Amino acid sequence: MGRTKKNIKLKHKKKPVEHKERVKFNMAIHGELLRWMARAGQTDEDMAQEIGISRTTLHRWKVQYPDLRLIMQDAKNIADAKVEQALYDKAVGRREIVETETTTVMIDGEECPRVTVRKKPVLGDTTAQIFWLKNRQPAKWRDRKELGVDNNDNLWAEALAGIADEMTDEDRAILDAIGEKTGGEA
Repeated sequence: MGRTKKNIKLKHKKKPVEHKERVKFNMAIHGELLRWMARAGQTDEDMAQEIGISRTTLHRWKVQYPDLRLIMQDAKNIADAKVEQALYDKAVGRREIVETETTTVMIDGEECPRVTVRKKPVLGDTTAQIFWLKNRQPAKWRDRKELGVDNNDNLWAEALAGIADEMTDEDRAILDAIGEKTGGEA
C-alpha cells in the first residue's frame, strides 16, 4: 500500500502561527506613552513589547512619523542627561547627605521637639571618576595607549644598520656563539 497523507503520522505537530492584531498608530496615545517610557530609560525593544508591537513596527513608526522619532529622542536625551549628571555628582562628590535627628527638650516645663540637621559631604567616587575620564578623554585616560611608533621597515633597517656599524669583531663573535647555542642566528 502506498504512502498517502492519511496513513503518515507526524511525530511533531506544527505550532499554530500567532498573528498579532495590527495596532494602528495614534500620536496622541502612542506618542505620549512612548515618550514617558523613553524618558524612564526603556529600550526600543522594551517599549515595543510593552505596547504589544514588534520592534520592527516601532522602527517603521519612527520612520513614518518623524515627530514620534523626535519625541522619543528628546526623551532619551533627558534620561541620558539625568544619568550623566548623577555620574558627574558622584565623581566630584557634590551631593550632601542630610541627616535629621529629633529629640525632645523641656521649655518652660513643656516638652518640645527639637530637630537637629547635619549635612555630610559625600566624597567623590574613584570608579565614577575613572569611568568619566575614560569616556570623556579616551586618548588621555584609556587603559591601552598607542605609543605612536610606526612599524616602518626603513626606520628599523636604519637603526639596525647603525648598531651593526658600531659592533666590534668581539661583539660579532659573541652573537655568533649565542646563535650556535640556540640553533639559529643571533
